[in-house]
Amino acid sequence: ALPLHREMFSMRRRMLPEEDPKVVAALLDLAATCGELGRHDEAAAFFEEARSIRLRSLPADHVEIASAAYNLAVAQAQLRKFNEASETFRQALAIRRRALPAGHPDILAAAQGAISCLETLGRAPEASQVMEELSRDAKAGRPSDAGSTAAAGSTAEA
Repeated sequence: ALPLHREMFSMRRRMLPEEDPKVVAALLDLAATCGELGRHDEAAAFFEEARSIRLRSLPADHVEIASAAYNLAVAQAQLRKFNEASETFRQALAIRRRALPAGHPDILAAAQGAISCLETLGRAPEASQVMEELSRDAKAGRPSDAGSTAAAGSTAEA
């Protein structure tokens, strides 16, 4: 499957503008396949490239930017780069908290990733802060307006 995904990405990159969603989708497929095969270094590099493309082509608070950050954070965590992963999960979380309704599964996934990394690093107070912010959002029943978690310091989602 990996050679097929590499070829698909290569063809789309040659034929389409880099920001074309089909190029990004092929890149995400390639990254996910690398991750599934245990090639986490390659997966992280491809997820980083996808995030970079999306940052250039979409508004900074777009949920696709959050998905790209989440995918990268998952790969970083798999590489045991927990400091990097916790920050990248928090970036995804900040965008998702602003863009999605409180309690949305994508918010919870990013929060759980950040909490897990922070706990692994022995940073329990920061993990508790993330949980407290989610609780406040849930009680308010609305997205956060500041994304303060990111100010303190993602199979691939398409």
